[in-house]
Amino acid sequence: MLGIAAAAYDYDWKEADRQFRLAMLHGPVPPHVRHWYAFFYLLPLGRLAESIEQQEEGLKGDPLDIMAVVALSWSLLIAGRLEDARREANKILEFEENHAWASYFLALTYAFQAKWDEALQAAEKGFPLIPPLQGTLAGILRCTGKVDRAEEMVRKLMPGDSFGAPFGISNYYLVCGETDKAADWLVRTVEQRHPLATIFLPLLRSSPRWPALAGLINLPEGVR
Repeated sequence: MLGIAAAAYDYDWKEADRQFRLAMLHGPVPPHVRHWYAFFYLLPLGRLAESIEQQEEGLKGDPLDIMAVVALSWSLLIAGRLEDARREANKILEFEENHAWASYFLALTYAFQAKWDEALQAAEKGFPLIPPLQGTLAGILRCTGKVDRAEEMVRKLMPGDSFGAPFGISNYYLVCGETDKAADWLVRTVEQRHPLATIFLPLLRSSPRWPALAGLINLPEGVR
């Protein structure tokens, strides 16, 4: 937990590394420790292959850990392995057909391939309507010509002051292909110290804003 706090809230990657090394010093390493190390530390640092390997190893010890499968699905999405990400998300939906996070990830994988009908179907099923899913659904609606409903959903997130709202709005603009506006709202997400800001940020790695965004969370120079 100290490793997570150092990485996701303090953006202190050296301290996160130290804490996770202590947590994993003696075997057998509990599956959930592998997941947290992979998701909150390795993933933001761009060490995707290592992150996915650790998560898959952890799932061998606890294959029914739903949140671990959620984390793996997101990590595969970040790595650009969209089919694999969909497979893992669908595993979750077999257990809980309206799982908000699985629906969110599934919708994003389809949106990134402009498969709008599939994206809309996935996003509409998710419950509860957490801010990132709400923003993603609004973006999909806009891209499918349902502008009035999209704008109505975005207004519910405005003015973006409540916790998590900037995260949702960032998703909206990302789906719409407006990466500069997505980056603006991601800055506000970081300012809120949202614990998922560090794992969402890699989606903007190809943006000209990436070095500045990476600097906000103190990522090492080699990662920026």
